[in-house]
Amino acid sequence: AVGLLVSAYGVASQVLPRTFTGAQQATIANWEVAGRWRSLPAGTIFPASVRYRSSAVLGGSGGSPAFSASRVGIAKEASCRAAVDPAAAGALVREGCQAVLRATYVDATDSYAVTVGVAVFADNARATAAKRQIAAASPRAGRLAPGVRVAAFTGTPAAYLSNGGRQLTGNIAAGPYLVMFTVGYT
Repeated sequence: AVGLLVSAYGVASQVLPRTFTGAQQATIANWEVAGRWRSLPAGTIFPASVRYRSSAVLGGSGGSPAFSASRVGIAKEASCRAAVDPAAAGALVREGCQAVLRATYVDATDSYAVTVGVAVFADNARATAAKRQIAAASPRAGRLAPGVRVAAFTGTPAAYLSNGGRQLTGNIAAGPYLVMFTVGYT
């Protein structure tokens, strides 16, 4: 009878739903979100077109008209050292960056291109820490802040985009990801 009771308890504990503490739930949620980049199609991570407002990109507030940009290519997954400037790479590696995903978009006039890079971390805290470290790496006068390297694509308006031609860089921490961008003229 005792053996039967112990066996029944063992089966019940495996079959019945578990309850998790708030900290455990947060850890599971972080783990699930941090792994999405491996299972989502690249076209879901980087949609074919995006809408934006210039004030949002330049740090202003509201009132600007909406624009759109079209994706011209998605680069292969890159290491955290290879996809960003050296000063940014140090911060990403220190915080355990797993990979950087990049895509390039051009505006409706084909005048400028934006490379968007998504650095993948284990959790929100590491992404935020990397952002802070990149912000602390102050550029020399006349130089851009460290950021994602451009991803140029042959046969597109962004074919001649280069790291030397970048005009603007920036980043935003979003969950376990650090979303970086760099803008340059095509």
